Amino acid sequence: SEEYENSKEQIYDYLSGYVDNITGRIKIQQEKSVKSLGDILVFQRIFIILLFTVSILTFVVITKLIVKPLSMHIRNIRENIPLEVTGSYECKYLALTYNEIYEQNAAREQMLLQKAEYDSLTGLLNRGAFEEIKKLLKENPFPIALAVIDIDKFKDVNDQNGHETGDE
Repeated sequence: SEEYENSKEQIYDYLSGYVDNITGRIKIQQEKSVKSLGDILVFQRIFIILLFTVSILTFVVITKLIVKPLSMHIRNIRENIPLEVTGSYECKYLALTYNEIYEQNAAREQMLLQKAEYDSLTGLLNRGAFEEIKKLLKENPFPIALAVIDIDKFKDVNDQNGHETGDE
């Protein structure tokens, strides 16, 4: 019947309007989502570029403050010279500590060399040092002499008057 067809047409119109309404809303939401996704992708690209830049800067800073000073320190240690105080706090502290130990060691070596080559009482070169000089001078002959003075029974002087008197 005609009434049926009109009702059917009316239902169809309502449904079409409803579907168009929903489709319009969904289309608007999709457009918002696409714009939002585009913004997110732009921020993501910016963030990736920022992370890449920070990574490169971190690499440069680590190289300048840690790797380069450590390489210099290793070279200086191998060459037995004091370290340059540079780089990060830790590298500077390492260099200062090493240099302090280096100076103490050099002073001890100098003291041991002094004890090994010089007589503690007279301050003159001892026989071992004289032998070393003699070896060096064998290549270029140069007149050299060694005077040895021996006092007989000097032990009696030390025993009777003490070592301080004997040293004097």
